[in-house]
Amino acid sequence: MTCEEEIQKYKKLIQEDQIYTFFNGLGDQFDQARRDILQQTPLPSIEQAFAQVYRENTRRTMMMEKEARDSFGLLTKGRDRN
Repeated sequence: MTCEEEIQKYKKLIQEDQIYTFFNGLGDQFDQARRDILQQTPLPSIEQAFAQVYRENTRRTMMMEKEARDSFGLLTKGRDRN
């Protein structure tokens, strides 16, 4: 095995360790995103994993805001009828 191959193996191990450390800090609400990332072969970089989790968080936040607006809209429409 050459030195370059060893360096690449070492970099891959560090990258995997970074992803697992990042996952340890995530809440349970990101279990699906975590599973999706871990199923990718090869594992994405830490930057790509972060971006995927960030997109999921943004999507969830937007959905919650939409649901809140829809609920508020339904409540105010119901009051107008009375």
